[in-house]
Amino acid sequence: MRDAPAHKVQLEVCIEDLAGLTAAREGGADRVELCSALQIGGLTPSHGFMKEAARMRIAAAALIRPRPGNFVFGDREQAIMLDDIAFARDLGLEGVVIGASREDGSLDMAALKEMCTAAGPLRICLHRVFDLVPDPFVAIDQAADLGISRILTSGQHPAIEKGIPLLHRLVQHAGDRLDIMPGGGVNPTNISAILGCGVRQIHSSCSWDYETPAASLTAFGFSGARVRRPVPADAVRAFRSLLGRITAQEGKGKAPQHISAESVQAETGGMA
Repeated sequence: MRDAPAHKVQLEVCIEDLAGLTAAREGGADRVELCSALQIGGLTPSHGFMKEAARMRIAAAALIRPRPGNFVFGDREQAIMLDDIAFARDLGLEGVVIGASREDGSLDMAALKEMCTAAGPLRICLHRVFDLVPDPFVAIDQAADLGISRILTSGQHPAIEKGIPLLHRLVQHAGDRLDIMPGGGVNPTNISAILGCGVRQIHSSCSWDYETPAASLTAFGFSGARVRRPVPADAVRAFRSLLGRITAQEGKGKAPQHISAESVQAETGGMA
């Protein structure tokens, strides 16, 4: 496993509206994931929202997911996704976030290859379809073969804290072929432990006031209702600052910083 990072860890913030987009930019996010309907795990954003992100000149990756539920897509759904990818590519966005699986949960390599080809020069993230594959190490190899640059994962567990042991192994297996990007419940109270896995990118909503349903796909947030509150720029800024402090300490060989509940609440407006 690679040593804890001494350099800046990238922060990607998932957002679903103009207020979130503005807050992420003002708060110093390195990249945004453009979505709609985050209460059901996220769907493809509108073309108008993609255009607005392009105009704001912030690195933006568009989620490509035409409906809630599983990730087994038919030919017509695949055609819709390819059209949305082409739109994001023509806008000049930073990337797209994709995923597709077979009935057994393994990656649908034929569908993913089509999507990667359609993306052209865009950077590609494999979304949390990865958290449902039967063998995550095989899936990493497959993603690397496709030229995918990062994988979003909670360590194949609804609660990312319980996925940390697997995250260590995933980072080691991926090496320098692609980035393992933790997401799905990343917040100031667990970030030190997550960074200890040696990751170079972090995915967070910076809005941690929601309830996650428990069971099957719903347990991972792919289906079901979640109540969220808006992303404030101060929370993004505080989380960005927290990442910098922790990585600076680890770069000097110090133990990861302990984050108290009180300090989290003070820095992020109580959203922990």
